[in-house]
Amino acid sequence: SRIFKKETGKSPLDYLIHIRLEKAKKLLLNSNKSLTEIAFDTGFNSSSHFTSSFKKFFKITPSRFKKAM
Repeated sequence: SRIFKKETGKSPLDYLIHIRLEKAKKLLLNSNKSLTEIAFDTGFNSSSHFTSSFKKFFKITPSRFKKAM
């Protein structure tokens, strides 16, 4: 874990979450799926966990992101 964090700047868990959230951004932009569907498609157990993680990483909620784009 220490070597991974040294190389990437993120813990393995944060790195994985970031990859999943990047995929979610693409789905928000390119699909008509609901936030709940996108949350489950990207490996989150609930839409609330997805929303809080998205906001933590990107400083905007998924719904606002989708509306802004």
